Amino acid sequence: MLRNLSYAGKNLFRRYPILISQTCSVQNSTSDEPVKFTASKASQWKASYTRSGDEKEKDEAAWFEPYVVSLSIIVFMLYFCVLREENDVDEMLGTSLYDRIEGLEEAQLRILLSYNLDHGKETSDIKKRIRELELMRGKVGES
Repeated sequence: MLRNLSYAGKNLFRRYPILISQTCSVQNSTSDEPVKFTASKASQWKASYTRSGDEKEKDEAAWFEPYVVSLSIIVFMLYFCVLREENDVDEMLGTSLYDRIEGLEEAQLRILLSYNLDHGKETSDIKKRIRELELMRGKVGES
């Protein structure tokens, strides 16, 4: 079974051989009792092992790795924030969602009006904006 592992699987087996061997082994446990976490090997597992590997492997990282990662991030940010020209999608993202979806603003205002009425909050600005939207819709409908 372990012979057919992909490269990533082989690398994982190399990093955590005890964990993989225990996972792959078949346990014939007929007991219905739960496994105690404090008695299992999982209680000794640290979260940092999942993110960066075992303490022994921290020395195996290349000395230039942080420089390569930093340079890659800098190049990425320069391209997307400075050098890249805006296109149609960028312009569409700049428009309001209310301009794209007909009736969305009015629907949200009506929900907000109902909420404010239930909780005794100020509603004059909301009612004013709803009237403005109805007038705009009426003028558009008459044209």
